[in-house]
Amino acid sequence: SGNVREGVALLRENERISIDADKVTSIATLLSDWDNSAVDVDKRLIIAIKNKDVDVINEGARLLLKAKGQVESKEYVLTRTEQGMEKHISFSTGDRIVFNASSKELNISNGDFGKLTCINENQFRVKLDSGGDDIVFNPNEFAGFKHGYASTIYKAQGATIRDVYVLHDGFAGLKNSYVAMSRHVEDLHLY
Repeated sequence: SGNVREGVALLRENERISIDADKVTSIATLLSDWDNSAVDVDKRLIIAIKNKDVDVINEGARLLLKAKGQVESKEYVLTRTEQGMEKHISFSTGDRIVFNASSKELNISNGDFGKLTCINENQFRVKLDSGGDDIVFNPNEFAGFKHGYASTIYKAQGATIRDVYVLHDGFAGLKNSYVAMSRHVEDLHLY
């Protein structure tokens, strides 16, 4: 209904909102709460507005899962050029990914989530959340994927996730906030 005060009061009343002094502290609190969730990793998603925040959160989530042994320590490093800058991105068996490009050949759509079940220099094998046969591709030939612990609001739009953590950094407006909160979720947490 557009009544922001009432919405925030309801979130506070149900202990679903955390307000910290700065973004760094909010991200740390969010990652700690996400890491301590009893919900399986494939049923949790962190949502942010900015891609740079998504990248930072994805790296933090990977570190937490590696420390628990849920993501293998052996990594395969991909080098990509983004906005004219070379970027090194590490992937391991056990990582969650999201496809950010569609491929008829691979039978995947932009926004599909999955888990890397086996990787090597020339082949990544992914078990999609939606089921079906594993997807196998050469990461040097198909670069339409990234880590999938955190996602932008619009990439996650339409996803049904049980446990959602939203980084709301002041850049979000009413429309973005509504999209972030209008998921099929059991637990919603705002930071």
